[in-house]
Amino acid sequence: MPEVCVNAICELLKNHPRSENRWIGIEVERLMVGANNKVLHYRDSMEPLLNALKNEKKWAVDYESDGHLLGIKRNLHAISLEPGAQFEVSAAPRKTIQEVKKVADEIDAEIFSLPMTKGWKFLEIGVNPFEDEKQIELLPSPRYKLMDSYFQKIPPANSGPLPRRGREMMRLTTGLQVNLDFSSESEAVSMLRAAFWVTPILATLFSNSPYRHKRVTGNLSERHQIWRATDPLRSGFPAFIFQKDLSLKTYAEYISKIPLMYYFDADGHAVDPKGKAFVDLPNELKKKTALSCMRQLFAEVRLKPCCVEVRCFDQQTDAERYAAVALTVGLLYDDENRSLIQQKFKDVKAETLSKWMDEGSKKGLKVEPLYELSLEFLRLAEKGLERRGFNEVEFLKPVEEIIKSTFTPAEKLLKKWGEELG
Repeated sequence: MPEVCVNAICELLKNHPRSENRWIGIEVERLMVGANNKVLHYRDSMEPLLNALKNEKKWAVDYESDGHLLGIKRNLHAISLEPGAQFEVSAAPRKTIQEVKKVADEIDAEIFSLPMTKGWKFLEIGVNPFEDEKQIELLPSPRYKLMDSYFQKIPPANSGPLPRRGREMMRLTTGLQVNLDFSSESEAVSMLRAAFWVTPILATLFSNSPYRHKRVTGNLSERHQIWRATDPLRSGFPAFIFQKDLSLKTYAEYISKIPLMYYFDADGHAVDPKGKAFVDLPNELKKKTALSCMRQLFAEVRLKPCCVEVRCFDQQTDAERYAAVALTVGLLYDDENRSLIQQKFKDVKAETLSKWMDEGSKKGLKVEPLYELSLEFLRLAEKGLERRGFNEVEFLKPVEEIIKSTFTPAEKLLKKWGEELG
């Protein structure tokens, strides 16, 4: 393994400014629907919305392509669009869950203060329930076009004739991501492993995508089923995470060998790698592509320079969203809880976690190990939040309600919406 390859990624992970405050960041992807309850698309709605925020609310251009606005920023806040025009708000990280919610609510209020958004609303669910991926135009982004092309070339799963679902992932799915800072390499490794161990329980509790193309799918989290069938090389639960010698270097080595979907040339343009991995790039291009390489891992949890990113959640309604954040923070930002999780799961490997995740996405809390673990993790999270001392335990109330009823958000939605959507 050429050392420059590992160093280009490790430098980003190790040298990012660290904070002792243990910031909490969230990335909230949602569909936007209009007054007619139809999902809004890029050219007729989402691009004009970004332009309105730029012109009327003083947001700055963050990313554009061929004159098309794709992302805006202000201070440390960012608003961007996913490949199918899913609307993502990444508010600046804050120290407490109350502050995280406050700043996210302020951005949402600003969006809906615009005259053009009258009658619009967010559809807070993990998969577009109305449309097929063929109905959704891909954003005019060179890297998204390269990703789309890559996904069309992945062969079907070995276990059957079903096609890979990367194109659905790009256009239909919406998730909640919780970002937690790490202060050292050992904490990064500890938090990364613990996050993988608890992911099947977190994802099951907050399953919220039972529909696809106006019909019930038979899964409580269709989003999980789509992501697990996206690309076996970059999705799910990588086995190397549970090796004893895991470090930032071994993490970098692993992701540097995965075939890239795109890389950046000397001028910063996205380029087709034609099967090359990060390790195969010329040394002068490695620094330009190192961050992108990290982002091209689609595991349930991953490292970014800023943080450990917990990516397993379907998008949620407001109360459940911050319950998911609170459960994650209470479990993973607490040293004692991470130690307990390590002891309990030290012999649990990727295969078991993947099985639990799959079963939970289909049956929810009816899967006995997941129900018992949910109860245990709720109590651990309560103690972890109490030790933080910021009065955040109240955010866990929806978790207690989900466990008590054994009804996930998806099952509540099925009861409310029925078998088919008009």
